[in-house]
Amino acid sequence: MMTNYKLNFNKDILILGDIFLDIFQTTDVLKISPERPVPVLKPIKSMDLLGGAANVANNIKSVGGSPFLISKLSNDSASKKIRKLLKKNKIRFKIILDKDYSSPIKKRIVQNDHQFCRLDDETYSKLKKKRRITNFKVYKKKYK
Repeated sequence: MMTNYKLNFNKDILILGDIFLDIFQTTDVLKISPERPVPVLKPIKSMDLLGGAANVANNIKSVGGSPFLISKLSNDSASKKIRKLLKKNKIRFKIILDKDYSSPIKKRIVQNDHQFCRLDDETYSKLKKKRRITNFKVYKKKYK
């Protein structure tokens, strides 16, 4: 049984962390491949969801909280989808755009409510130390 919970929050909740586009691809098994003993899948439906810290922010929002999310992304199609989902879910956010980064995507292949596999498309890069310190000081001052 699912119960809807709403909590009373009187403060904003700051969330710092990695975010990614979480794609759930539902499929049907058509047959077993003649070349190798692996299933041949037919895509049925694809759903884009918030992943990582964005999922945490979404969960906090869903129980009545007021999350403010800070993370980094690139200016790519995955980033645009993530920002669109954040806006749709009315989550306040600040994205640091990094041209040397590509927004992570985790695609889950699901068949009959069973996760068959996951494809991760991500590049590992770190914000330069000077930029991290500057960003932290700005947000610390603003949200103290």
